[in-house]
Amino acid sequence: MQRIISITNQKGGVGKTTTAQNLGAGLHRLGRKVLLIDFDPQGNLTDAMGYAPSELEQMVANFCEGENFLDVVLNYDDGLDLLPSNLYFSRREIAWVQKMSREGILKRSLDRSHEYIKDYDYILLDLPPSLGLFTMNCLTASNEVIIPVQAEYHAMSGFDLIIESIELIQQNTNPNIELSMVIPTMYNRTKRLNREVTKALRENLADKLSEVAIRENIALAEAPSYGQDIFSYAPKSNGAIDYLALSKYVDSKTK
Repeated sequence: MQRIISITNQKGGVGKTTTAQNLGAGLHRLGRKVLLIDFDPQGNLTDAMGYAPSELEQMVANFCEGENFLDVVLNYDDGLDLLPSNLYFSRREIAWVQKMSREGILKRSLDRSHEYIKDYDYILLDLPPSLGLFTMNCLTASNEVIIPVQAEYHAMSGFDLIIESIELIQQNTNPNIELSMVIPTMYNRTKRLNREVTKALRENLADKLSEVAIRENIALAEAPSYGQDIFSYAPKSNGAIDYLALSKYVDSKTK
């Protein structure tokens, strides 16, 4: 079964884009075919994968407005592809507000391109750090939500809004979506606060909390500046070890 996963957190700086990129790359290393969709107008995922967003002519916005999938998709590696984004995308949100069934624009575009996307095992969406129309589109198109959280004070900040958004989508546009996993990021077991926050997350989220935490690792911060995933940039780093373990853990949950 194809898994379409929204990776989201309205709180910035928690490793959302890092998780989208390296979870996708890790699943690809496990032999899975993966499509990454950069649905954040900041284009951070696009940039992290070595593309200059401002220089690309075709973006996910074009795809959602009728452009052929094959004219927009970028091949990062054999079996690992990207639908890119840039700041131009932010202008489209205003235009989309005027459209009928505006929360389903992305889903209809994916359905229209079924011939091209049906062979992907995973479609991972990097969402903007907000709960606006673009986020609603991603949730409507997905069957799962993954939330990366930094194991620090206020880790649960904004959770209620995300859960409410998921429930709203369940009731109105996508009854099949569910929160599948919360992933602690930037974790340092020597820090008491990290341990306490992770314990609190486990008490509140039970089996929704990932068994794999992503440790603090400078290589994870450095890799995007070279347009590389962590496996290409520093394959022996803690970041690569953790994201490969996370990829195996996520893949083990496939029904």
